Amino acid sequence: MKKTMIKCRKFLAAAIILLFAAQQQATACTIFQLHDRSQTLVAHGFDWDTGKGHMVINKRGLEKSAVFTGAENPVRWRSRFGSLTIGWVGQDLPTIGVNEKGFLNASLLLEGSRFPDSDPADPRGTISPGHVQQYLLDTCGSVEEALAVLAQTRIISTSRYGIHYFLADAGGNAATVDMLDGRMDIHHGSDLPIPALTNSAYTVGLAALKSGAATELKTNVYNMGTSEVRFASAARSIEAFATRENGDDVAWAYAELDKVKKASTQWQSVFDLRQHRLYLRTYSNPEVRMVDLDDFDLSCSTPALHRDLEASAGPFLPLDRASRATLATEANRILRLDQAKVDLIVDNPESLVCRE
Repeated sequence: MKKTMIKCRKFLAAAIILLFAAQQQATACTIFQLHDRSQTLVAHGFDWDTGKGHMVINKRGLEKSAVFTGAENPVRWRSRFGSLTIGWVGQDLPTIGVNEKGFLNASLLLEGSRFPDSDPADPRGTISPGHVQQYLLDTCGSVEEALAVLAQTRIISTSRYGIHYFLADAGGNAATVDMLDGRMDIHHGSDLPIPALTNSAYTVGLAALKSGAATELKTNVYNMGTSEVRFASAARSIEAFATRENGDDVAWAYAELDKVKKASTQWQSVFDLRQHRLYLRTYSNPEVRMVDLDDFDLSCSTPALHRDLEASAGPFLPLDRASRATLATEANRILRLDQAKVDLIVDNPESLVCRE
């Protein structure tokens, strides 16, 4: 009996460790900027429960309004810039993207983040955490512009997922935006010595790096280190970029991304902010594919376009309602939204009006 109990305890302990490892893997995204006089790249590893998704070519000149907030005074805007985005939920709800000015933003999971509550007395326009990313890509050409827009915007959320944001532009500027205790905690300029973000608040990652608490990554894919360890790895990559040998910078960035890769890594992307290009590889298709935003007609007189993330090549096709419904249905297996919100994700783009 005693031996049986010991075996059961060992099994339970192993199960707990594997469960914890699986949870860590599903939230293990990493992003960092590599910048010098010749190049501005952003490298991103996406770790999640699904690899389904698509690339979208978003058009300029569209009249839009914030949805999903459930609050008064939604933000309204007209898209100034076209953009190339990657997402797994729906149109105008990207995970990461770059626009034609070389401005990029991305969202990463941050447990414990808290967005402000709805406040009818607040005159600022409201928008949801996912929709704000497309809002910034549509209207901002730089990090400075994006921070100015965010100061006039109230991001409110009813989602069970907390997120934070990484911003970058072609000039080498970057910023992080954490939502803590109902307010924005922004790091930019001299407050952002390491242009990187993982799944901890920026101050937590930086403090662990400075204190030496972040140790080296282990080789076991089920124990590749905490968010703080990945932040430290990104910091080393940023430092090494300055002394790299001449060669393929995109390949170099991918080699650095592999240092924080996990078993749950669904895709890895490298964005060239000066050339407006995306280099992408996925778990199911490790071949690197390049998409150049400048190759597309960004006028809203033509529809938004999309291509499956897994596709090696082929044309971008019009993003119609059926395509949006397929993606939203797959995403909702994880998000568990009510049907009204799923319908809104699918149908809202039909209401966009071209005012170019």
